[in-house]
Amino acid sequence: MYRPSSSYFVTISGDESTVAAAAAAMETRSISPDYLTCGCTEPDARHYEVLEGSMDRWNDVDEVLATLARDFPTLTINAKENCEEPCFPSREMRFRGEDMEVRYGRILAPDEYDAKTIGAAMKLLRGNGMNEAADLVLSLVDAREEEW
Repeated sequence: MYRPSSSYFVTISGDESTVAAAAAAMETRSISPDYLTCGCTEPDARHYEVLEGSMDRWNDVDEVLATLARDFPTLTINAKENCEEPCFPSREMRFRGEDMEVRYGRILAPDEYDAKTIGAAMKLLRGNGMNEAADLVLSLVDAREEEW
């Protein structure tokens, strides 16, 4: 069975002693290095990624990280899943104890414009007194690059 390739980036942060315990648990549970490799260790954080850049899509990554988060409820676990397939949205997950938040990316063609994003940019710019910049962003709604 074919599964698309994905890359994964996971950051575990919190109190150093608890982060270290979670890192050890990732090794005993074969999360690291079987799926993810710790690329960077900081005080109070560990950063993991796929050693080869991508791997077959990890279908139960959210369940595995949710279990880790429940076992270490004071930590925050941020994970990014970037699927290598075209038109497949990226996913960002955030775990803290029993709580999980998931956000999906949107994929647009080069000549498409996302009204929600343009509206948010305009609101931010106008809120900071940058009305000319907001007007320029608004002009992108109907803009299209000329054909070659």
